[in-house]
Amino acid sequence: MKQLLIVDDDVNTLCGLGELLRQEGYLVREVTRGQAAFEAAATEPIDIVLCDYRLPDLGGLEVCRELKRRHPHLVLFLVTAYRNTEVMNALQPCGIEKIIDKPIVLDELFATLAAGAATTRNQKAHVAAPPQKTRLAPPLAVSL
Repeated sequence: MKQLLIVDDDVNTLCGLGELLRQEGYLVREVTRGQAAFEAAATEPIDIVLCDYRLPDLGGLEVCRELKRRHPHLVLFLVTAYRNTEVMNALQPCGIEKIIDKPIVLDELFATLAAGAATTRNQKAHVAAPPQKTRLAPPLAVSL
């Protein structure tokens, strides 16, 4: 089961998304501030993060950048009603996979999270798989 961290200062959004995603089979942790997101990611096995762009203590871009630096395996999604040039230019440097626009379209959210869950599975499989040893054939003996 995928562990999901939702970071949003709007308590109604936070609780509503949390309940909905629990019903979809995710283990959900909810926080209202960027600093709390750092603490949750440090103490819990988080796979995916949904982070709001505007938070009271830190910006969502800053939160995503720092989470990715501390926990490179995380799959990050930025949730915003403020899609602008700053946000678009920061996606890759911050390690954000995709922007989820507000108001959230649930089918798109579920598809995005399913893709994020597949990414975390692939990362874990890649890390967990032992390296393949290449066997070299014995040298050929040639007699002249």
